[in-house]
Amino acid sequence: MYFLAAILHLAFLTLDKYPPSKFDAELLIESFKDYKIEARTVDWHSTDTNWSDFDAVFVFSTWDYHYYYPEFLKLLQNFEEKGIKVYNPPSLLRWNSCKTYLQDLAHLNLKTIETVYISYAELDHLKSILIENGWDDCVIKPQISASAYHTYRFNLSNIESTIEFLKNYDEPYMIQPFAEEIISEGEWSFIFFDNEYSHCLLKKPKDSDFKVQGGQKIPITPPEWMLKEAQHIVDTMNLSACFSRIDVIRRNDELIIMEIELIEPDLFLRLFPKSADRFAKKMSEKLLNSNVD
Repeated sequence: MYFLAAILHLAFLTLDKYPPSKFDAELLIESFKDYKIEARTVDWHSTDTNWSDFDAVFVFSTWDYHYYYPEFLKLLQNFEEKGIKVYNPPSLLRWNSCKTYLQDLAHLNLKTIETVYISYAELDHLKSILIENGWDDCVIKPQISASAYHTYRFNLSNIESTIEFLKNYDEPYMIQPFAEEIISEGEWSFIFFDNEYSHCLLKKPKDSDFKVQGGQKIPITPPEWMLKEAQHIVDTMNLSACFSRIDVIRRNDELIIMEIELIEPDLFLRLFPKSADRFAKKMSEKLLNSNVD
């Protein structure tokens, strides 16, 4: 084990009112001590923090950023203007904050869930969009969203009421055919540190629900072919990310990308012994290299 020459100070941007983020943060804070890094959590809404006190900022669990999107982007810009190192880099955070990034992945010949993007003004065309694509059972959500924010399942039989409801929110939307695999098996989450695989879990929704956020989280060892395909996704994207979470479904022995999480994913460190240590090691290497630069 190597040590940094001097103590570095790292801020974890969090949402203080949400406890699960603190569990993983506490694990990381302890692990970072082995590398002479003092880390502490800072609510990203803080208005009295001197960010220059930190050598780097880690966007960790800003789980309400989509409610305050302009403020979130302004904070990233503030960090850049002050020359503060941010992980993941602000350019990646901005790219990942709007789910139209799925189009970029498709252009890389990666398999993504079918998606149609529409503006608020196009909501009245929702029925024709479904008919044109041969879809019935669908999910709609804002292009800028997190934690299942304004995510609804609907079909042709209740589309009119869905349209009227969504008109209450002036947002650009995305429509996807509902992935039955979410119910039959669940959504797989592959966690990578510095593009290197760390661990995986299977997320299952609660009974009578289709969203995995509040359901079971099952640590799992994926089949070798799934691990290789997940690594292929990461290698193809070739992003300068210190962490990423690849959320996929398994369909016909292929992985279909649902989302790529680079901003504030739950990394589930508390469910995997030693994962916090692995992450701290990877992060300390990045911090050391950036200081040398």
